[in-house]
Amino acid sequence: MEKWQWEICKMFLYMSFPVACFHYFNSPQIFEESVTKLKLESCPPMPVEKQEKIKSLFEKFNSERELKHLEDLEKKRKGSV
Repeated sequence: MEKWQWEICKMFLYMSFPVACFHYFNSPQIFEESVTKLKLESCPPMPVEKQEKIKSLFEKFNSERELKHLEDLEKKRKGSV
């Protein structure tokens, strides 16, 4: 092999190796199982009762906030008339 052909071969390897590693290690199929397991261990799913309680609290808070907003709008409207 001539010197320039060897240099081209080395350059191809220098450029393709990091790209191949990036492609291999960023494919989700490799890490999907371990990441899912780790997520379940660190943040277990919330019981349904607790989810419903939180949802009802959000609905209550939003309804109270909306009523207060409507009252403020009504006061402004009466004040400007």
